[in-house]
Amino acid sequence: MMDTYSARVQREGSLWLIRVPEVDREAQARTLREVEAMARDLVAVVREVDPASFDLVVELDLPGEVQDHLHEAKRLRASAAEAISAAARESRAAARSLASRNIPLRDIRLALGSHQRAAQLLNDEQPSAR
Repeated sequence: MMDTYSARVQREGSLWLIRVPEVDREAQARTLREVEAMARDLVAVVREVDPASFDLVVELDLPGEVQDHLHEAKRLRASAAEAISAAARESRAAARSLASRNIPLRDIRLALGSHQRAAQLLNDEQPSAR
């Protein structure tokens, strides 16, 4: 099993400050893209090991307001995904209901709106519960 180190990252001025408590050292990076490599190099130098010989967990410390916005964005994406899934179920139900009345496929397509694929809706299996 490989050792695991944590890199705690926060913005300080124009740089990202990287703290690795397991080696009690700090490093800096100009961009978030550089953080992992800088943290790996720091641990590798202090421990005198290969940078690929250990696991690294990067923990980004963002201001509370930013975390709140990100949490809300995640919640809204989940709500949107559920709404899209519900809309698809309702479209399938509408298509099947029309088909059960012996309405031709081309008429079902028009009734649902030209952007709908009536045949696909009629053939789709019900999605499994998550």
